[in-house]
Amino acid sequence: AELLVERGPMRAAARGIWSPRAGLMTGARLSPSGVVGAFAARWASSLPSTPASRSAATPRKKASALMNELRTAQTAGPKPFPEIRAGDAVEITRLPFSSAPKPDVLRGMVISKTNRGIDSEVLLRDILYGEVVEFHVKLYSPLIQQVRVLQRAFLHKGKKRVRRSKLYYLRERDPLICKVTGVQFAGDVIAPKKKK
Repeated sequence: AELLVERGPMRAAARGIWSPRAGLMTGARLSPSGVVGAFAARWASSLPSTPASRSAATPRKKASALMNELRTAQTAGPKPFPEIRAGDAVEITRLPFSSAPKPDVLRGMVISKTNRGIDSEVLLRDILYGEVVEFHVKLYSPLIQQVRVLQRAFLHKGKKRVRRSKLYYLRERDPLICKVTGVQFAGDVIAPKKKK
């Protein structure tokens, strides 16, 4: 069986290339029997020893496992928002900052939803004052007061389900497809008009 050398001066020696660290020119393949001899033994002894078993986890793996446990504990239990899918018309009431006197209301069509535990977010697209805007909203943010689905499958006017999970192709289409602000929905409260 041949000894496979991935890096270092022995790789250069095994390929027949002169290396200043190896100090030799050889075309011989390395084998456990020691074709290269003492040099191979000296090189092998300089490598860091690897543990016989992989049960001892590195600090990075331990930290990663601990962070995963914390994320799953934070998202355990019922979700603070309804089921949201791409293509839905959504209204999110949130505070712009923690000491804000009144909340902002964001409306838009969900272009994408990213499920990452506590970092889950939706991308909303809408038209405000003639300009196309997109909002990234973290669903587990403490600033969010309410999430309400205005209409399921808004992209198809609720007649059939939306099959894609990411609707980025709508950026190339007519922007009025995604217009949610100004549209009346079933649960909307209509304020009476003021008399002059």
